[in-house]
Amino acid sequence: MNYHNPLAYGSDPFAMLADDGYYYILCSGWEFYRTKDLVHLESLGQAYTPTDEDWFFGASSAPEIYHFGDKYYIFHTTESKINPTHELENRMIGVLVSDRPEGPYKDLLGRPLFDPGYCAIDIHVYHEADKFYLYWCWSCYHHPVGADDLEESWIFGAELKPDFTDIIGHPKLMVHPCQEWENHTVPLHARRWNEGPFVLKHNDTYYMTFSANTFEDYGVGYATAPTPLGPWTKAPENPILYPMPERGIYAPGHNSFIHSKDGSELFMVYHMITDTPYFDPSVHVMTADEFEWSLALRGNSMGPFPEDKLGRQHWPGYAKEFMGGLPVKDLGRKIAVNRVHFSEDGRLVLDGPTVTDEAWPN
Repeated sequence: MNYHNPLAYGSDPFAMLADDGYYYILCSGWEFYRTKDLVHLESLGQAYTPTDEDWFFGASSAPEIYHFGDKYYIFHTTESKINPTHELENRMIGVLVSDRPEGPYKDLLGRPLFDPGYCAIDIHVYHEADKFYLYWCWSCYHHPVGADDLEESWIFGAELKPDFTDIIGHPKLMVHPCQEWENHTVPLHARRWNEGPFVLKHNDTYYMTFSANTFEDYGVGYATAPTPLGPWTKAPENPILYPMPERGIYAPGHNSFIHSKDGSELFMVYHMITDTPYFDPSVHVMTADEFEWSLALRGNSMGPFPEDKLGRQHWPGYAKEFMGGLPVKDLGRKIAVNRVHFSEDGRLVLDGPTVTDEAWPN
């Protein structure tokens, strides 16, 4: 039997295999799926809907689901109601807990896990032996760096307390934009990105995949390290996942990894865009003003939009710009699954991206 990508609408997919035999896939906007085979995805609707009592509100950016002990946890970065300086982007790290993978979930702490002092996005947890490690991104928002003063997103990490109430010690910088391919969307956005971390171990080496650039030229690279907290060295062959217009694949990125049920295969789960109007200059794409108007029709308001350093209007915040009433399907991002393997010399190799027939997962 064969399958082919894409599988369903979804952005920033994170996959987990639960004790009930289902894979659960959680996406931005709280979109939630389960599947027995990594191919046929059943929608579970929203994994969580914030309440008036929660310290956060709206749709989460790249939440992730985990099974630790006898509980299931969702780590998320979501807009905080605690915003005394009225920041346009004010996401903080939270934790939800449930007895079952499908929920219902409730807030674990009644507060953010900790306050890094800036807008945080793209949370990730790595567990090894009796230790937990937390990774997140310092958002581009209000983070100008370097001689060119461009805003950048950097990935940080720290050991996490096993009760998930705080980090241990001070955050450490993991990776930041430093390779040529990570500059591809600077002319359009005056920003550089490293985001969406995922950590796994092969033999004695730790691998961290991350995404760079943004909508027009999204892609995935990786770095290696001798410990979960580095020091990390980016692979010279980066990126390993990138747009392939000749295959009708655009802006692939923000991945997770999952093993097949028999443990024999490793898969990368990521999103791609296959709807070419988003990248065809002859087809009209919404301006910021039109985007705000479209949200107003749905009962949402986001304006006025501030201007960036190049005088262009931009949409403030992932949760606002993409999830403030606009369905993920309107973005065109869709879930894809491809095999990955490690070469004899330790390189991480993706067998994709593809939109053609692939052998069924084991």
